[in-house]
Amino acid sequence: MSRYFSILIVKSNAMRHHVTVTQGLQGRPDEQGRPDQQGRPDQQGRPGQPARPGLPGRSEQQRAIGTLLRRLQVHGDHIVSVFASTHGVHHTDLSALIHIMDAEAQGAPLTASELQDRLNLTSGATTAVIDRLERLNHATRSRDSADRRKVHLHHSEEAREVGQEFFAPLGMLTAEVLDAFTPEEVDVVIRFLELLTDAYEQHGTTLAKSP
Repeated sequence: MSRYFSILIVKSNAMRHHVTVTQGLQGRPDEQGRPDQQGRPDQQGRPGQPARPGLPGRSEQQRAIGTLLRRLQVHGDHIVSVFASTHGVHHTDLSALIHIMDAEAQGAPLTASELQDRLNLTSGATTAVIDRLERLNHATRSRDSADRRKVHLHHSEEAREVGQEFFAPLGMLTAEVLDAFTPEEVDVVIRFLELLTDAYEQHGTTLAKSP
């Protein structure tokens, strides 16, 4: 499964709010009034790298990034919708299945309530999603051995095959694009996507808690 395509798909709700989160990358002006080019620190606490000479201003970069992300979102949604329709799965059900598969891959299967939080649905709507996935033999429930009140969600072998069918072509396309970049450039892309994904996720959580 392509990790970064799954991130883009399952975090798509936050992007639909057209939030300009990348403003936080600009930083404060320096002593000469120029924008700070250091950016946000990475996960190891290191400062962002200075912008390279010759690149457009940060505002132009920000607009370009926002436009490209929206275009990517539109095309990603289209791919998901077509794939889901072909397999008789609702768009939300496919997102739920991706959440379930990713959690299991990390060794921490989701509970129904955790899936509810990920999808930002009501308890009843989440139960309906899980029921549909079970009827399609894509997901199963199992009770926690230590706490029988807790029910974990798992994907089936059939779901794994569906996921492979969905992500394999995207993974090949990603590999072809990455061939145009050096490993160091790819590291920068990964770091940017991780920071932006975290920012969108936090904003989506804030919106969900707003009255």
